[in-house]
Amino acid sequence: MSLLLFQIQGHPSVVVKNIPEVNARLWKIKHLVEITPITFPQGPPQEGDYGATFLKENGEFVVSPRLQVDSARIEETAKFIGDESKMDGPTLKKQLRLRWLNPVNLD
Repeated sequence: MSLLLFQIQGHPSVVVKNIPEVNARLWKIKHLVEITPITFPQGPPQEGDYGATFLKENGEFVVSPRLQVDSARIEETAKFIGDESKMDGPTLKKQLRLRWLNPVNLD
């Protein structure tokens, strides 16, 4: 399976499959997008390499060991995200808005 990278001016890049259905849609807007095939200069990544990869604007899919994230850091991030004592964004926004509308009067 081959992949394509295309970018509309002013918008982020998007990766799509190189299949007839997608190609038919891209054919209609080919004057608006830049299509670049994705290449693997170091070969396709192995099963454990996906955390240390990045996609360049020219379509090169590069595997870099320097980007590998430490497993302890991944565990700590998962623990932080799953912490029940931490308020999520919408809850925090709601609570702060209620405090703004109904301030405590200490007179």
